[in-house]
Order: sequence, then structure tokens, then C-alpha cells
Amino acid sequence: YFDTDAIFLASVANLTNAIGMETALTAMSDEGPEGAIALDGHGLNGAVLIFDPQHPYLLQCMKRLLVDSSPDVWGCVGPDLLTKVWQEEFRANSSRNATFEVLPAEAFYPSDFRLWLYPLTYFNTDLEVMETEKLNVKLKELYQSSFVYHFWNHMSKEMPAEPKTV
Repeated sequence: YFDTDAIFLASVANLTNAIGMETALTAMSDEGPEGAIALDGHGLNGAVLIFDPQHPYLLQCMKRLLVDSSPDVWGCVGPDLLTKVWQEEFRANSSRNATFEVLPAEAFYPSDFRLWLYPLTYFNTDLEVMETEKLNVKLKELYQSSFVYHFWNHMSKEMPAEPKTV
């Protein structure tokens, strides 16, 4: 599954059973993404889900959805649910956690969603018009570290695409 506001920078054909951390600003332990602690309550994100059919993690998410979801609460069926199931039922159980890979934020979310809350400030450099050389360096970094660039449509939908920006 891929959100429609995500563009591919590299092939994901070799990824199997993978999900990404939502934000690079999430605190990481020495264990890497598997030991991450989500500072804002959002650890995993569902904009990119690469799983085999009937995968135990997805099945458990669907079961929890029936119990924990509320149609009035935005996010309760997205990052909140994905993170809760991972933290409570998979992360601590090494044999269950080994059935899928949690990739670092740069893999699918190289632009932190919080930067899009204030898009026209100096915080979000992806929106800056850049000289060709600087833009080429930034794009090369993205192509080397990321499979997908997620545009966070909920926050970026009103912004026009400008030439010479990421």
C-alpha cells in the first residue's frame, strides 16, 4: 500500500514486510529503530506498507481496529494503531518482531511532517528555491537514503509546486 501523496525515488521491489518510522525526530535507542521511543505518540506510519498477504502484524492491526478505533478521532486508525500494536505485541517479542522490518524515517519520510505545519518558514528547507548545484546535492542525498518522498498532502495540498525546490 502506498499513499497517493508519495513519490518513488527508488525501487521497493526488494523490500518484504516493511514499514517506516514516521519521523526522524523520534528518539532512537542504541538498538536502532527497533528500540525507538516515539516522543509525540507517533512511531510508525501507514503511508507506505509493504507486507505479504495475511501477515500476522496486519491481522493483529485489523483485530485491534475493531476494538480501539473511533470514527471521530483522526489518526486512531493510522499511526496510533500501527504504533500501539507494534509496541505492545511485536517489539518486545523478538520472534514476532523478526517477521517484519521497521525502517528509519528517511526510508519513506525524509521530510518530517512537523516541518509542513509551518511550510513557509526557515524550518522547511525542502520548499526553498535552490541554485541548481544545491538542489542536485539535496536530490542526490534523497536518492541515496530514501525509497519514497511523502508530501503530507493534508498539510501541503494548498501549496503550489515551485521550480527548483524539492
